Amino acid sequence: MEQAGGATVGRASEGGFSMQRIFIMSACALALTTAACQQETGGAPDQQNQAVNAVQDTAAGVTGAVAGPAGAATPAMFVSNAAIGGMYEVEAGRIAAERSTNPRVKALGQMMVTDH
Repeated sequence: MEQAGGATVGRASEGGFSMQRIFIMSACALALTTAACQQETGGAPDQQNQAVNAVQDTAAGVTGAVAGPAGAATPAMFVSNAAIGGMYEVEAGRIAAERSTNPRVKALGQMMVTDH
């Protein structure tokens, strides 16, 4: 932290939230929420495991794509990461719209698909 005219000036890398951190946390939260919405009582365990694994695999790909030192992303990396994030949201929305029993979750899932 530096002092500038009596005010403290901090950078995102010194404990603040960078866009990459926010994106990673959002992707993980969405993956966990989607996995929780997909669970059905009395369903076959293999089907439930497949759904959870698919969400985890997708989230791992998105998370791995944005990992790296802050500020080191090139425009090409940003475009690639944005495309991966968009594809993840579409797939998560499709899964939520197809498998949820809650009408509000189905509507949100469909909105995620149509808005992308």
